[in-house]
Formats: sequence, C-alpha cells, structure tokens
Amino acid sequence: MSSHLPPSSASLRPSKTAFSTRSSSSSSSSSSTIPLTPRATSPTPRTEATSTSPNQPETALSEATQQFAREIAKLECEKAELQREKDKIQKERDELASACDKANLAAKEKKVTEAERQRKEMYEAIGVAAIILFFIPGVLLAATLLSAQWVAGVRILMHVQQVVGCSSGRMMGEGMVGWC
Repeated sequence: MSSHLPPSSASLRPSKTAFSTRSSSSSSSSSSTIPLTPRATSPTPRTEATSTSPNQPETALSEATQQFAREIAKLECEKAELQREKDKIQKERDELASACDKANLAAKEKKVTEAERQRKEMYEAIGVAAIILFFIPGVLLAATLLSAQWVAGVRILMHVQQVVGCSSGRMMGEGMVGWC
C-alpha cells in the first residue's frame, strides 16, 4: 500500500493476514535482492537491506496506528451521526407525546363540556315538565275554585231572593233600583 493513496474500506480493517502478507512479501523481496553466497563466506551487508529492516516494523506499526486512528475518527463521526439521529427521534417522540397529551386533554374537555351541555338540557327538560305538570293542575284547580265560587255566589243570591221575598224575576245586572 503506498502512503499517498487513500485507504480503501478493506484496508481500514486490520487483519493478521494483511500484516503477515506484507511482512512475508517484503522479506521475499529483500531475499531476492541479496545474492546467494556459499555457506562458508558471510554475505556482505547492504546498507539498503539493513536500513529498511529495522524501520519496517516501526513503519508497519505507524501505518497500523494511523489506520486505527482513521477508524476511530470514522467511528466517532458515525457515533456523532447516530447521536444526532437519536436526538432527532427523541425530539419527535417528545413532540408526539405532547401532541397526544394535548389531544387527550382536548378530548376530556370536550367530554366534560358535552356532559355539561346534556346536563343543562336535562334540567331544562325537567323544568318544562315541572311547569307543565304543575301549571295544568294549578290552572284547573284555579278554574274549579273560580267556578265553585261563582256557583256558590249565584246560589247565595238566589237564596237571599227567596228569603227576602222578591219575585220580580229580575236578574242581577238589570239594575238595582226596584230589585225586590
């Protein structure tokens, strides 16, 4: 992997095989550059081979650290995005709960006002029924008493006429002069 190329999604996830492949390919490439010598003689150390060998684990470690740092940054971004989504969903949930509470309160108020309206209508109906039930007998009673008093008054007058002895036949209202 070259250092100036952006990491791919496969390279963001470290695995044992990626590191072992990398180390085995570098060792095979370094062994192919060193010429084979007989066993009796020692190989002459090359400056390139010896200088890259000690730095290679550090470079691999540095690359792995950078890769982990990129993964951590990516995970932090995902975590922040998920937290924003969670906050958004929580806000929507709170708004829905508030709307449900308002709707329930409005329904209760409507139910109470409807019950109050029905109660008023019932009291009005009871009032009308009471007026009808008490008014009609009261009028009939008053009419009965009035007619009874009229009849009693007429009978008293007739009795007084008989007692006094007037037999002129004049009725009441025809004049009081010469009534008897």
